[in-house]
Amino acid sequence: FHHKIKIIPQGFNFEEVESVISNYKVNEVPTFAFAGGLIPDRRDPKEFIEYLIEKKYDFKFYIFTNNKYMIDPYITKSKGKIELLDYIPRLKLLKRLSEMDFLLNINNDISTQLPSKLIDYTLTKRPILNIDSKNINKLIIDEFIKGEYKNQYKVEDFEQYNIRNVADEFLKLVESDKK
Repeated sequence: FHHKIKIIPQGFNFEEVESVISNYKVNEVPTFAFAGGLIPDRRDPKEFIEYLIEKKYDFKFYIFTNNKYMIDPYITKSKGKIELLDYIPRLKLLKRLSEMDFLLNINNDISTQLPSKLIDYTLTKRPILNIDSKNINKLIIDEFIKGEYKNQYKVEDFEQYNIRNVADEFLKLVESDKK
């Protein structure tokens, strides 16, 4: 029966997002964002933030989350370089994210599915810095701060998430069932 199982990913309307994406312009200082939930010791930006502050990099980091307690200790230490923001509607968020130099993803150690955040990040057409909570790659972080994105994360077979292609996959299932 395994040959009868077909996995079809969640679909996203690429066209609605394309209408809100900004024309990117390089920011005066490296400007980046993270959007989503944080989990202590699992999806945790602590090491990343401490490294940026320790290196005394000039940057602006916007964090859209409702887990503010995890970031509060760094607000003062960052001297205004980190800004905590509430969640905003998805299309407004994607517009804001498309204005960033790059976006931060923190792995959540789930390999069976791709977080929808990575699809949204890819739709913004901005490079994605992918880090682990406890084992950050300082060399890649340094590259991103310098505007070098050769090690950016890329979503494989991105078009499979386009709602048009997802709908086609369902139609194929219906057609194959008729045979």
